[in-house]
Amino acid sequence: MIANQTTLLTEERVLSITGPDAKKFLQGQTTADFLALPDLGIIKGAFCDPKGRIIADFLACAVDSETLWLRVQKDVAEQLAAHLKKYIAFSKATLSVTDVGVYGQMLVDQATGESSNDEGATGESVKTVRETEGGLVIPRGANAAELWLEAGATRENNLPQSAWYAAAIHRMEPRISASTMGKYLPQDLNLDLTGGVNFKKGCYTGQEVIARLHYRGKPKRRLYRAESDCQIAPDAGAALYLAGETQSCGSVVNATVHNGLCELLVETTDTGANAPLLTEQDGLEIRVQGSLAN
Repeated sequence: MIANQTTLLTEERVLSITGPDAKKFLQGQTTADFLALPDLGIIKGAFCDPKGRIIADFLACAVDSETLWLRVQKDVAEQLAAHLKKYIAFSKATLSVTDVGVYGQMLVDQATGESSNDEGATGESVKTVRETEGGLVIPRGANAAELWLEAGATRENNLPQSAWYAAAIHRMEPRISASTMGKYLPQDLNLDLTGGVNFKKGCYTGQEVIARLHYRGKPKRRLYRAESDCQIAPDAGAALYLAGETQSCGSVVNATVHNGLCELLVETTDTGANAPLLTEQDGLEIRVQGSLAN
């Protein structure tokens, strides 16, 4: 029997930006085109520094014409909020870190316990947000959704968090944590290939660097899905090497251990994508499986 199962995603937080200038403010701060976002529409993107490096990724929903919710990693939420408050003071908008709970929901075969990984999906095929008791249902591919629920609204917690994050890795959804803030260009994480960067929207922080690489250069590194037999996930940002080399050719972006296998997203060079990669600390082998850049 196939049924939905849910898990409380304790490492996620939701920021709220409200006011008549909410979309205009985010238009000048992110890689996404917020001015084209309809009510109950969703959009993904990134906040970048002046050098074009990502300081936070996000998934956003326009709750109404003057209210935007942005889901980000818990360990970057407060830093991002402090950064944005320096600029939002000049807009007719306010920002807060909310107590909205984020749940992951997936279809699971109850006989086998296996979940649908939606391998290769980008979450772009279904974009219709719907309201549910206490919050919103945010589509994340054909067989997955996020539930953003107001305080007091809960769901059964019967799915391992590792199952959710393993599925997100299969969907090639990179996440920025505190240890990787300011480390990657959007192109390093394939955001230019998966709808995370709008190259027609106009100026935003870091736009000049990102656009120059897009139109005049070639990314030196790209995002890949990988696997390892290690039973402890490497830290985000951990350097990766080719055998016998002393100079890093990439890094771990995200990693989780699920059903005895370590699932990873890594950014690496073309050479690194075609050879086993090794972690610096213990020499664990990481095997690249595929990329949306190919």
